[in-house]
Amino acid sequence: MGDGKFQLGMVDAYAGYGLLTNDSRALRTALQITEAIFTTGSIVQFLKHITGRESPFVAIQPTGR
Repeated sequence: MGDGKFQLGMVDAYAGYGLLTNDSRALRTALQITEAIFTTGSIVQFLKHITGRESPFVAIQPTGR
């Protein structure tokens, strides 16, 4: 669930349903989920860069620098 596929799947489901049934509430929900994904992702990336967190995939030491 951490890679965003589940969340984007929910966006697709709500957006698809909203477009097919002309349901503005479902479309608004899809938009709000999208906003939440981008907002939290931006904050997390900002904090990772500020604190110098090293990605486990490129870490030179077992616990990072």
